[in-house]
Amino acid sequence: MFLFGENLVFGPNDGIETCNVGMGLLIDKSMTDPRVKLKNPVVAAVLGYLIPGAGHWYQGRYFKAAIYTVCILGTFFYGMHLGNWKTVYYKWTGRSKTIGFFAQIGVGLPAMGALIQHKRYDAPQDPFHANHRIEKESSLGEKLEAPFKGRVRFAGEDAVRDIEGQLTLVQDGGEMSWEVNGSLKGTIDGKEPIELELGDPVEVGPQIFASENISFQYLRLEEDPVQDQFASDRRYVMCHVHEKGEAHEYEVAIIEGTVPRAFWDYYQVPIEDDAEQHLNRILGKQMELALVFTWIAGLLNLLAVWDAYEGPAYGYGDEPTEEEAKKKQSESHASKTKEPEAAAAEA
Repeated sequence: MFLFGENLVFGPNDGIETCNVGMGLLIDKSMTDPRVKLKNPVVAAVLGYLIPGAGHWYQGRYFKAAIYTVCILGTFFYGMHLGNWKTVYYKWTGRSKTIGFFAQIGVGLPAMGALIQHKRYDAPQDPFHANHRIEKESSLGEKLEAPFKGRVRFAGEDAVRDIEGQLTLVQDGGEMSWEVNGSLKGTIDGKEPIELELGDPVEVGPQIFASENISFQYLRLEEDPVQDQFASDRRYVMCHVHEKGEAHEYEVAIIEGTVPRAFWDYYQVPIEDDAEQHLNRILGKQMELALVFTWIAGLLNLLAVWDAYEGPAYGYGDEPTEEEAKKKQSESHASKTKEPEAAAAEA
């Protein structure tokens, strides 16, 4: 309870402990909380950094924890959504340096995947590579099996037809060989079953890639979009179709299309320059706004970590001492007595 004005005195059986603060303010200490119980502040700070608000959940400060978790993560993922989920990645090569990532990493675990993807992205080259398509490669292995969707054109024909099926590609001849063989079992135009033997030349997009140009290069149609088409969850594939003769193999067709790329193979992976230019072209200023949201989220979480470690900046521990309270009270009383005297003197 509190009152302004006169000092009140309670009896010993009133059960209320009081003190004078400021201008006669009476505070019932039995109704105020002690300092915030921070438990182990180091543990709280680490948890708060890894997951926004987790340190406050650990300390039992549930309301503030909910605010931090919802607001910080909401801001972070909204920024990623605005930028087509391509705003958070780490790249530090040549002139391509993502300085803003040092603000994004403040959000903790939600941004740490970019560090792992940076290491995966710089892994050894994929055996199914073509230099004009692939600059950085992944650890695909020696075999690719995936559902294929694309087009086919047979030798001696001008018609380009749709084809779908199960694609299998295998590297033969050891680690130093680039010879690739495989097969495609599926249907043409959705109804005609077919089985094709595949071989060199082969072009396969990298396994770990943020956004790849999947436009048709060899089997383009007039009605296809003029601008290049980029995708994260699809992987470019081009193969020639072989048919064995009595003495030689003959190229009888070419297939071109895409196979799926796993979510973990493109999420927070460093983006290539051409894909970044395409993204800025379609999003414009929205891309810059998306980056700002992710930066703000990371910096806000640093303040939340500080709060988990040190406690509230204001409110607890700022109360005046008894001597300071008495001094302020006496000063206030003196000013009140001087005002009537000054008024009487003027009259």
